[in-house]
Amino acid sequence: MDNLRADVRSTLQEIYGACVFFEHGIRTQGSGGCGIDHAHMHAVPVTGDGVLKTLTQEFNGRSVQSLAEIKRSLDQDSSYLFFEDASSQRYVFPVNNLPSQYMRKLVAESIGKSNWDWRTYGHEPELISTMQRLSPFFSAVVTAQKG
Repeated sequence: MDNLRADVRSTLQEIYGACVFFEHGIRTQGSGGCGIDHAHMHAVPVTGDGVLKTLTQEFNGRSVQSLAEIKRSLDQDSSYLFFEDASSQRYVFPVNNLPSQYMRKLVAESIGKSNWDWRTYGHEPELISTMQRLSPFFSAVVTAQKG
């Protein structure tokens, strides 16, 4: 996962510039999320200035060197929030209950956007355009990962 994340970062930086990553890892029922066990990471091409400051004010987190370190740095039942800033510094924050789309809202606010809720903001044309623009780049990433 670290290698794939690094390839995605490199691609996004080449096309857009700075980017951040985040993930809300749920280990217990009722700690937020959609209620289906799965894993994914958000990669957002923004600087995310202010996001880390807010996270450190709201949660007691720590720096981590790798994604694998998340498991070793938290209690077994602790849900968490992972954040990697634009300079590739990684942090993990134990969280009990996180509201749906918490990080989407936080990142959007950091760039002055108010339309962070994917349920209410119809941005499908932008999504399709972005997929078409990035598809050739990520096809190369997938090919490289398989090799």
